[in-house]
Amino acid sequence: MEGFKAATISEIISSFEWAMNHGASRHENTFVIEGMRLGFIPDLNSISLKEHIDLDTYSNMIWKKDHHPDYTHLPDLMSILFRPVKGMLGNKYEIEEYDGSRKRLHMDRVMQIPLDRINGALVFFSTIVKECALSGAESLIQEMKMEMEMEASSE
Repeated sequence: MEGFKAATISEIISSFEWAMNHGASRHENTFVIEGMRLGFIPDLNSISLKEHIDLDTYSNMIWKKDHHPDYTHLPDLMSILFRPVKGMLGNKYEIEEYDGSRKRLHMDRVMQIPLDRINGALVFFSTIVKECALSGAESLIQEMKMEMEMEASSE
C-alpha cells in the first residue's frame, strides 16, 4: 500500500471491519463475476480432507483467539468456498474439484465477490455452528434423561 498515509490505511481497515460486522448478508449458491459462474460448495459433507484442512487453517489465521481479526487471508478462504461451476442443471450445479495450487487461477474474480455475499457465506457457517451446538446440547440432555429414567426403572 505504498503511497497511502498511515491514517488512510487505518481508515480503510476500520471501514472494512465495520462492513464485515454490520453489513448486510445475502447468500447465493451461484453468481457470475466477469463471465465466470462461481458456486458455493454444494455439499459440505463431501469436502475433501485437504479442503477441510485449508478452510480450518485460513479461518484460524483470520480469527485468532483473543486477537483482532486479520482479514488478509479472507480471499484464500473464499477461493475454497466459491469455485468455478463446471456444470449446472436447474438449481443443481457442480464446482471444480479443489486443488490448492489452482485456486489462484480464479482469485481475481474471488477478489470481486461483493461483501454481502461474503457475509452471507460467513453467516451461513455461523448458523451451522450455532445449530450444531444447540442440537448437540439437546441430544446430551435427551440422553441424560433416558439414562436417568432407565436407572429409576431398574431400582
